[in-house]
Amino acid sequence: MAPVRHRIFISHSHVDNDFGTKLAQDLCRVLTDEDAVFYDILGLYGGEVWWEKIVEELSNRDAFLLVLSPDAMNSQWVRREINIAFNRNKYIIPILYRTCTIRADLEILQIISFLAPKSYEVAFQEVLGALGLPKEPPLTQQDSVPRPTESTDLATVLLQQMETAFNGHDWPDVIRKASYLIRRTSGNASSTVYRLQGLAFLEEGEEQQAQEALETALALVSDRQQRLTLLSDHTALLARQEQWAKVLQQAKEALHLVPNDPGWLATQQQAQNKLGQKALVPSSSQKETSTRDKEPSPTPQKTKKQWVDEGDQLATKGLYEGLKTHKQEMGSYEEALNAYKQAIRLPSEADLRDDAPAHRGKGDVFYIQKKYSEAEREYDEALECDSHYALAYNGKGLLSSQRGKIEEAIQFYEQAIKFDVNCALAYANMGFALRNKRDRKKALKAFEDAVAAYDRLIYDEEKAFLYYYKIQALRQLGPNREDDVRIAKENARRLGFIINS
Repeated sequence: MAPVRHRIFISHSHVDNDFGTKLAQDLCRVLTDEDAVFYDILGLYGGEVWWEKIVEELSNRDAFLLVLSPDAMNSQWVRREINIAFNRNKYIIPILYRTCTIRADLEILQIISFLAPKSYEVAFQEVLGALGLPKEPPLTQQDSVPRPTESTDLATVLLQQMETAFNGHDWPDVIRKASYLIRRTSGNASSTVYRLQGLAFLEEGEEQQAQEALETALALVSDRQQRLTLLSDHTALLARQEQWAKVLQQAKEALHLVPNDPGWLATQQQAQNKLGQKALVPSSSQKETSTRDKEPSPTPQKTKKQWVDEGDQLATKGLYEGLKTHKQEMGSYEEALNAYKQAIRLPSEADLRDDAPAHRGKGDVFYIQKKYSEAEREYDEALECDSHYALAYNGKGLLSSQRGKIEEAIQFYEQAIKFDVNCALAYANMGFALRNKRDRKKALKAFEDAVAAYDRLIYDEEKAFLYYYKIQALRQLGPNREDDVRIAKENARRLGFIINS
């Protein structure tokens, strides 16, 4: 039996606060010491530096109780706490509160299940035994806490079954069970039920029903972290529907909760950009009025940069559609090439370096179309214009990788990063090259560097593509990284980029 341990840290997701608070209070009661257990909703006070306090408390306590649930396994903060607990050799007791995928390093430990049909009281006695504490005598009928009603027990079981179905991508079963729970509780189901229902509707293509369910979940939620999760889910749907005014409103709400969060700042920038583009397009009535009141004016001449930006947007559209439908959007690529050509035709505004982005853009499109000779010619043209142009070196690296010249490709990516430390594409592509060399550790580091580089940029739509690349790298490292994959998908979804693969 493990030695008696009277200093306990409970790691959890805030979504599970009701259960976690009860567990913490019951342990304090058994130990007759209010300070015996650290549970952050009970132990953090205004003015304290949150993460520093977490690390301090975790370091000073011997036992680490981990409340397992899908939300906990998806939480980056919980994962950090688990890593610290392992690194500092804490006595770890995983507690299964809700069915979820469990990290491989936790599966080798004794897991205490609180899942139905086992009662809370029985499972709690197992926790006391694992801590080396004497078990409590059975409660008398007079002292016992009223047992849950039959409907409450059924709701708990159905919620656990919903989460299992959700993790298995069985969307119709999630929707069916959620609808039953909502009817049975006369619309008083938890925000978690509505959230799972909304996400399942979204996966089934029922966007209107998904929006209604997610809006209901948001109205019901009170926990800050759960609210942020729901805002992310709902914002992804609004972006998919191009409701950019509402996206901007949601981003501002989230930034009120987490000021300066890079992801939400990127979402806010994306919405502002989209709304700005719409504002520049005159309505039909405005066009008619303009035609009647004055002579038509010449179409404003686009600059080189505007043509290149248009080409990049069209090329990105082709890539996005290709990932969704597995078919190349050839029309978008041809329009992109035409935009790049228009940029090159214009006289240089300063020097030849102005033409480098357009040649790089043409090279990228040719590379996608597997016209490798044409792509190489354009990348070389870009470097003739600007010998320090990072994205052209990135393109040369892609060509070398395609030809199996991995070392040469890595040298090109290193050149790209040398001239632009924020060249996220070069980091990402170097990750693929290192993966091909079977250097998985360095490959993941390259992808993490790529994500960090995109966090420093404002081009949020490109950042969503990087999450797609990162997911491929994470999957090369085995199934124990699926939690990180899910988080990357959620971040991409927040930016309006749905990754289903």
